[in-house]
Amino acid sequence: SFKRKQPASGAERSFVQFVLEPLYKIYSQVIGEHKKSVEATLAELGVTLSNAAYRLNVRPLLRLACSSVFGSATGFTDMLVQHIPSAKDAAPRKVEHIYTGPKDSTIYQAMEDCDASGPLMVNVTKLYPKSDCSVFDAFGRVYSGEIMTGQTVRVLGEGYSPDDEEDMTVKEVTKLWTATLCNLEYDDDVYIFRPLQFNTLPVVKTATEPLNPSELPKMVEGLRKISKSYPLAITKVEESGEHTILEPLERGLAEDIENGVVSIDWPRKKLGDFFQTNLSSVLGANILLDDTLSSEVDKSLLNAVKDSIVQGFQWGAREGPLCDEPIRNVKFKIVDAKIAPEPLNRGTGQIIPTARRVAYSAFLMATPRLMEPVYYVEAFLPVIESFGFETDLRASSDPAFGREFMVKTRRRKGMSEDVSINKFFDEAMVVELAQQAADLHQQMI
Repeated sequence: SFKRKQPASGAERSFVQFVLEPLYKIYSQVIGEHKKSVEATLAELGVTLSNAAYRLNVRPLLRLACSSVFGSATGFTDMLVQHIPSAKDAAPRKVEHIYTGPKDSTIYQAMEDCDASGPLMVNVTKLYPKSDCSVFDAFGRVYSGEIMTGQTVRVLGEGYSPDDEEDMTVKEVTKLWTATLCNLEYDDDVYIFRPLQFNTLPVVKTATEPLNPSELPKMVEGLRKISKSYPLAITKVEESGEHTILEPLERGLAEDIENGVVSIDWPRKKLGDFFQTNLSSVLGANILLDDTLSSEVDKSLLNAVKDSIVQGFQWGAREGPLCDEPIRNVKFKIVDAKIAPEPLNRGTGQIIPTARRVAYSAFLMATPRLMEPVYYVEAFLPVIESFGFETDLRASSDPAFGREFMVKTRRRKGMSEDVSINKFFDEAMVVELAQQAADLHQQMI
């Protein structure tokens, strides 16, 4: 019977009582392999099986029992045939809802008609990782065109647009890993399918960073694999590449803001001059200069990776190559730069380690020296004890050799004793630099 009032909290729902519980009962009785209990349960439902049927294995017996109770599975197939439109009939409505491009384009018309001879468009909706999670199998629907093994296609990510092709790559049809595929040779603007929308939103936000900064690219790649394996997980890397921690303001800064000593409403130049004058501790001891020429280097590409280069420079200055200590009073000049025009080949994970290697190699080529800490000590001693004190003091404080001091420091920190320039240069580059040095020496002679 149906009731208008809400039942008590302990009352069972009709679907659970009349549908799920009988199903659970059939499953549990068949899996339990007790003939009498199975026979009694099926008899209540008006089903009688032969003695030979009860001797079957669990899976065939379960299939036979369910088909005897619920009938053949052709009813479900008939329902799909009668009520679900064919792919071609449903294509216009489907494409209208999921395709983000213009409706008057050739691609849109081909997808509406399911044209096999049209441009290739595949909507990948699910990725299945392999056992080692290094490769994914992609499951998608072909809306137009034909796809074959070994075919080269363009893979468009969720952030792709005709104006920004950063989230695009070219792959063969063997390792698909994102949302939209299209022909490689198609010249017209191509748009992506709308990303999947989920009713459940993520409720936990976690900020991560690698313990070893050099492993940042590995961490980013791992986060990308998580996004591919579990679409509800949203990973985001800030454009600056920085990991930000919210914390209170510096001591005194909040008081200065409240007292009107400094205001965020000031012009940018005035605000910069104030902090530069009053907070000299924030200024670094090293300089990075852009000394490139516009006629030799594409400034737009250089500005595109400017933040990554600065981070690599700061990383190298913070952990010097000699003893993994900060370096000071060093000026780096960028005199030439060859930057890939494709955004995919100049990502943050590639530029930052490269800029650090460049800073290390330039530093080592410039005959660096160690700055050993010095203590200033004033001592008072009786005159009778002062005889010979100067000689003993000189003998105990003889200057140490820089190489020996560096090796001891590196050994104490668990680092290798050798600091070779070859570790930061490719072999071909080392040979080229040696040849240039030999040519320069020959010219001077």
